Amino acid sequence: MADSSGCATIVLVARDDVDLVGGAVASLLAQEGGPYSILLIDDGSVDGTWDRINEVVAATPGHGHRVRTSRSPESMGAGRLIRAIEQLKTPYAVIARPEDRSRPDRMERLVHAIETTGAPVITSNRTRIGGSVIEHASGANRTGSGPVDAREIAFHLGGTATPLGTMAIRSDAVRSFPTLNGARLGEELGPLFGFRGAILGGCYYLDETLVDFKQVRDGNGLDVRSRETCREGLFANLIASRTGMLQDLRDLRQRQDSREPDTSLVHLEASLKGVLIELVERWTQAREELWNRDMRPCWVTERELEAANNSVERLRPRSLLGRVREALGRSRAA
Repeated sequence: MADSSGCATIVLVARDDVDLVGGAVASLLAQEGGPYSILLIDDGSVDGTWDRINEVVAATPGHGHRVRTSRSPESMGAGRLIRAIEQLKTPYAVIARPEDRSRPDRMERLVHAIETTGAPVITSNRTRIGGSVIEHASGANRTGSGPVDAREIAFHLGGTATPLGTMAIRSDAVRSFPTLNGARLGEELGPLFGFRGAILGGCYYLDETLVDFKQVRDGNGLDVRSRETCREGLFANLIASRTGMLQDLRDLRQRQDSREPDTSLVHLEASLKGVLIELVERWTQAREELWNRDMRPCWVTERELEAANNSVERLRPRSLLGRVREALGRSRAA
């Protein structure tokens, strides 16, 4: 195995995770091999997350890794992680989450995989809570390591919002990432990174379990959202992520050096539009069901909410297909 010293940074972004982040940080400091860079970011927490991070670092001397901590007074959500990866000086980044309990060989295995395969993105851990990036992408448990193409990642519609899982990414593959609405994409960055990696040169699935996970949080007894509301929110997230994939695909195509268009990417773009239309139809139906039952959809614009509160006749959802077409038109104009 090639010497991984100084070639990889573990990035962990936490927000209001005081009960989880201590175990995650301790498991990162216990990584074998290296030394590695470990970047721990508090993304605008209002609980004791920042103090807990520093307590664990101070209580774990002699680990041999290079640790940096950073705190922001305001949360940027998904944008914080993207910005951190873009600014790294190491060629590889490994993404960690507050609920991670990393096995000691996590970094060694991911760095070895990204160096030997040459892939821009590595994903692993098929036993992840809720399924891994690849399980949701393919619609079934994938067995055996191997490459995953963009279609597998982009066209799966039936899965729930996909966490990042455990991923290793070439830092330069994330640079110039499109500006996306972070409010809806926090749980969909995994498929977006995997999709971009597949377009740029390959997303590779490593069929190994490298991370265990602590249960995130107990259910909130005050949360009375119905199954229908959650379903409507799911389609909103899927639309946001697939729109991001389409935007990113167009940007990457425009930067191609070759004058001849890549027909496979042209077909992929056309297929993605079809996926968006299907998702919009499902989302429209889910929203209509909620309005008919006098329930508020998960994603409601200020205009819709004001009209619903001030009008005898409740405002029907604006054509979501029109919204997508409008957004795609703005992308072409840009």
